[in-house]
Amino acid sequence: AQAAQHSTQVCAYYDAGDLPGPALASTLVRELAARFATQEQGGLRRILLPGASGVEALRTFDTFLQQRNDNLLLVLDNAHRIPVENLRDVLHATTRIHFVLLCQPHDNVRQLEAMTGLQRESLQGWDIDTVAAAVADLGGHASALGYEQLRSYTGGLPLYVESAARVAAEEYKGDID
Repeated sequence: AQAAQHSTQVCAYYDAGDLPGPALASTLVRELAARFATQEQGGLRRILLPGASGVEALRTFDTFLQQRNDNLLLVLDNAHRIPVENLRDVLHATTRIHFVLLCQPHDNVRQLEAMTGLQRESLQGWDIDTVAAAVADLGGHASALGYEQLRSYTGGLPLYVESAARVAAEEYKGDID
């Protein structure tokens, strides 16, 4: 979410957590087409053709984006729960959708790296100095131990840190400790 705030591309988020792998392509294209193709006359009908597989519909949506000269950044959360073959099919079906796959450590991640050549990037979160600066910006304060505990509890994830700092500022007179 933090990176999407700074992206110049149109962004979308989808949580694939409980989705069966074979349904990934059709579900994504249905969600994306409903969100981005409704402006166009007949756009949905051109993309969601009866009898088309999910991957075929995703390719059609990709063509739709190309005709509009658009790209899309899709953040796919819990991607580690999707079988690698289904992820690979979706990744290879489009050139106009750029994916950010959010995964927890899992064997599927290693398998996906081997099959696609992708390389994982670990999200480390903010360090203690950045946490302290963010808290101060929101009117909060803490001891060094308090900042470290906040970083530890939130994993240093920016939106979690900021949310906790807002709660502290509003409910505890800015005191993180």
